Amino acid sequence: MFQRACEERKVPDDWQRAIVVPIWKCKKSKKDCSTYRGISLLSHVGKMFAKILERRIRAKTEHLLSNSQFGFRKGRGCTDAIFALRQLCEKTIEYDNELHLIFADLEKAFDRVDRKKLWKVLECYGIHGQLLDSVRAIYKNSQSAVRTASGLTNWFPVTSGVRQGCVLSPLLFIIYMDRIKQAANPEPECLNELLFVDDQALFSPDKDTLQEHINQLNKQCEAHGMRINIKKTEAITISRNETTAFNIEGNALLNVTEFKYLGSFFTKDGRIDREIEVRCQKANSINYQLAPLLKHESIPIATKAKLINSIFLTTLTYQCQTWPLTHGLKNKLVTCEMRCLRKVVNKTRRDKIRNEDIRAQVGATPVLQHVKNQQIKWFGHLIRMPTDQPAHRAYNSRYSGKRPRGRPRRRWSDSVADTLKSHNKSLCEASHLAVERRLHLPATPNAASEPHYSKLHGIVPFLDPQLM
Repeated sequence: MFQRACEERKVPDDWQRAIVVPIWKCKKSKKDCSTYRGISLLSHVGKMFAKILERRIRAKTEHLLSNSQFGFRKGRGCTDAIFALRQLCEKTIEYDNELHLIFADLEKAFDRVDRKKLWKVLECYGIHGQLLDSVRAIYKNSQSAVRTASGLTNWFPVTSGVRQGCVLSPLLFIIYMDRIKQAANPEPECLNELLFVDDQALFSPDKDTLQEHINQLNKQCEAHGMRINIKKTEAITISRNETTAFNIEGNALLNVTEFKYLGSFFTKDGRIDREIEVRCQKANSINYQLAPLLKHESIPIATKAKLINSIFLTTLTYQCQTWPLTHGLKNKLVTCEMRCLRKVVNKTRRDKIRNEDIRAQVGATPVLQHVKNQQIKWFGHLIRMPTDQPAHRAYNSRYSGKRPRGRPRRRWSDSVADTLKSHNKSLCEASHLAVERRLHLPATPNAASEPHYSKLHGIVPFLDPQLM
């Protein structure tokens, strides 16, 4: 059936149709259509066909896509982009330079793709003949209907944008965006932008160069049917005192002191204090939601430990691979961690029970140990990474300038070096081990197997030693 669809350049009508289910975002009024998110339901057989096309297109285009695009690509993710940006901010402050950033927001990006231009872009990336015609067949007579309380609405044509819910759409979109990006970049050989699908961060130490970059991006977006949302596009200057204004077609961009990019906070001073503060707030919220389960006497402590490790700990340490932690920030993480663990044993700080005893009783992974493991794991990945990758380029970049007076700030490499030093390894030695995939921290003994829990035994009646 799939072979016939390719040969005839035609697909069944069911493969071109989508049933849209509106889901309320729990924001504002239910009478406002903008407060609903439409979820498209597609044919499963049609999705299988689209997946075959996706694999063939990806094989032909992957090597042509820019290294600065991290979305929907194997071996890349948010960590690459966040780490690269944190390294650039860290080195900018270290050498008392400036780094100007613009976080561009595209208005309804997936829905604004011009399909006629998309087919031309695919041809530029080497997609021709039967493969291109098969993709066009899926979009030829695409239709949608909305599911309501009284049933389905009439079918209506959809003539723009990539199909929501289709496995092929993400790849088509990043190819389309790559074409826009390449045409807009005034210095393609420089590391001056990071993209995660449509989330774009443009940056440069020179404000005039960055202004030209955003102007060209706006021009190319309009030429390809896209639109930059000026109200949501924000600028920030990483510097000790400098603030710079930017604009798009005379409309001034909002200049901020902090910005949330891919779930992580970046601030004007280049520190991660705000990020740790937000992580602790979110983890405390998770702690509050889990409280009924953590305090429940009939739930085994081993199950509670799994809940803490899988939900609470991952929320608290999101993107911890990129953190240059100071002693004060470590204390904040431990405080947040212990607030959660004490709920399990039903104890407070007034009971004056050591943190080690509580950790041993619960058996959860210590937060600082988890951070160290993740950083060493990422360090090994970074060393093995191709040298043209943005994360690798940012880590090995060398800035001109002079360090300001006073004690230098703690760098990410300092955190990694301290962890390695505690295991009698240097950065140089660890780099050689990482290339051979032999860089590993010794396994941490199971906290529950350590002899610390004896102080708690008998105090908390619902804890069964057999479960530890």
